[in-house]
Amino acid sequence: MTSFRAAFTLLTLLAAPAAAGTITLAPVQDSTLHSENGNLANGAGDFFFTGETALGAKRRALIRFDVSSALPAGSTIVSASLVLNMSQTAAGPVDVALHRVLASWGEGASDPTGQEGAGAAALVGDSTWTQRFFPATPWTTPGGDFAAAPSAVHSVDQGPGDTWSSLQMANDVQSWLNAPATNFGWTLIGDETQLITAKRFDSRTHPTLANRPQLVIDFTPPSVPANYCTATPNTTGLPGHLTALNAPVLSSGALQLAASNLPPNTTCTFFFGAERAETPLGNGNLCVTSNLLRLGTAQASAGGVALRNAVYTSAPANAITPFSTWCFQAQYRNVAAGGAGFNQTDGLAVTFLP
Repeated sequence: MTSFRAAFTLLTLLAAPAAAGTITLAPVQDSTLHSENGNLANGAGDFFFTGETALGAKRRALIRFDVSSALPAGSTIVSASLVLNMSQTAAGPVDVALHRVLASWGEGASDPTGQEGAGAAALVGDSTWTQRFFPATPWTTPGGDFAAAPSAVHSVDQGPGDTWSSLQMANDVQSWLNAPATNFGWTLIGDETQLITAKRFDSRTHPTLANRPQLVIDFTPPSVPANYCTATPNTTGLPGHLTALNAPVLSSGALQLAASNLPPNTTCTFFFGAERAETPLGNGNLCVTSNLLRLGTAQASAGGVALRNAVYTSAPANAITPFSTWCFQAQYRNVAAGGAGFNQTDGLAVTFLP
């Protein structure tokens, strides 16, 4: 146990200074889709729009950031926040949902005049309500192809600044870093159920630099896992905490996991999945979702530490591939706390190097 504690302390001291960095990205594309017909666009304007106009026409915005060119491969995304400047509206608070786009799209040279709300004639390469690339590459579904579940929802009122942030957005950005060919950005969809809900946002070509969209990313560098999600205190008075004791490098053979701050001698189950979450479960939160895989159990020591290895050549850890990101958590018995009688550690997002 002495050698374990020394290794645990050393890893904590070494990892903490390099634990996180922050980078702010400007978009490489943005555009507006106009529902009136497939011949209107706004690829080069100073604004983009969401919601519904007074005449019942819908507006949807598209935006994309080049994540993989800005971050080193193998980084782990801790959080992601989209910051926009809402500059004109006749509506009060309106929920605007952010959805991950599922197909590539174009930003052409169309440039509306005036306040830009009516759009302009689409030019070659523009995205429109019916076309991903005008004039002859259609969306599968008019209005854009996007994931049904929103990555984030934010209530936009009178502005000027608005921010979208969620664990699912971090999952989206992580997937774009790990697989750049799947990065088609997000679409912003406002309230399309009633008139006069439209919101105008400043675009990437707006003359005021401070008003342009930003994607703020917190990340850890390659081989440094990132903790996330809220762990609630157990009968020790502390929240359970999950740590990797070695770098997540597949050639090392295994990822050594340690769950600490547990009730002494309790049974602990380690598991992992494809995406981050924060959903109430038991006396705490489930921090992992999508394709959950069970690593097995271990008993915590008298000092409240349970250890488990994820061996890359054995199931289920053989599902882990280079430059993939998986999210780990441990669940443990805590009968003395009452309630459900069990709790969970925080989550640990890990991006694996070859």
